[in-house]
Amino acid sequence: VIPPEEALHGLKESPEEPRSSEVAARHAEDIAEAILAASARDSIEGQLVWIGSEEVLLYVLFLLRDAGRRGFLSFLETFRWGEREGMRLDVTHYNTLISMYRRVGNYDSALRVADAMRSATPPVQPNLLTFNKLIDCCAKLSLPHDAEAFYLALKKQRLKPDYYTFSALIMAVADTSPETAIDAYNLMLEEGIAPTAPHYSALLLGQDSLDSCLEVFEEMRLQGVRPNRYVYSILIHRFALEREWLDVERLYDEAMERGIETDVVFFGSALNAFSKAGHWHAFLGVLRDMKASGEQGSTIFYNIAMQGLEHGEQEGAVRDDPSSAEPGVLPMSTGAIDAGYVRGDEVAPSAG
Repeated sequence: VIPPEEALHGLKESPEEPRSSEVAARHAEDIAEAILAASARDSIEGQLVWIGSEEVLLYVLFLLRDAGRRGFLSFLETFRWGEREGMRLDVTHYNTLISMYRRVGNYDSALRVADAMRSATPPVQPNLLTFNKLIDCCAKLSLPHDAEAFYLALKKQRLKPDYYTFSALIMAVADTSPETAIDAYNLMLEEGIAPTAPHYSALLLGQDSLDSCLEVFEEMRLQGVRPNRYVYSILIHRFALEREWLDVERLYDEAMERGIETDVVFFGSALNAFSKAGHWHAFLGVLRDMKASGEQGSTIFYNIAMQGLEHGEQEGAVRDDPSSAEPGVLPMSTGAIDAGYVRGDEVAPSAG
């Protein structure tokens, strides 16, 4: 239903920006710009010799990291150049390396940075941000036991976990069992960390039944936490799996009445559920809500809408003669597509 990283939406890692003088920052920006513009390895190395210090190196790495995939290979070459030059790389340099690997989805390599830190001369001690990033990588790779090991290492080092630590940990251990995810949640409460909606999103993803999801949802209400769009999306999906269509509609209406921040994931969950239910009136209502929110759909929504309309025609819910429509079913006649509910490869923003 929801990519794991989306469930953590709203949780931001502690910023770790380089502390550089204005002169060093401008110098690093010039070097990074030249590196990104270079097309050959030799020309990249020609720019690296101007770095000159660990401070400038760190700032260059941050700038290359922020360039994403475009700067990936240049980032690695720059980092390795710093190692070859014997620069004293600290935990911030290594955290930036982990971040770069995560940004391009290379989570295995990100985890191996922990070994590189241990084998550095002298060894580099990880900080909380390091462990948070590594636990998150474990969640992406479905490595619950590794995530638990990093958490124990964090505690052994006498670092205090934060809300991001537990979001990633809950997500990682959910693959083991729902009970393990709840244990991680209870650890968070013992640490005195107030849970947020993204924590409950991660916890819900780890549940294996509708009943256990409802227990988590009730706990969320008791804690006074306002559900976000991901919580509603997961619950709508769960109720749809159990064919509890009235509850699907109730949750969707509740979310809209609360004025939650919506997105394509939320609308997609509702469209999919109402399509399976053959609830075409509600189905078109979601398309209207989507249009009103300004959310732009993609090919997936066009496909869902087309499947829904075709299925509705087969079931007799969509008729050429509006007067022959069954009570409670929105007549769509020549309908929804020509009228602009769905157009081209996206949900039309001009839908009526």
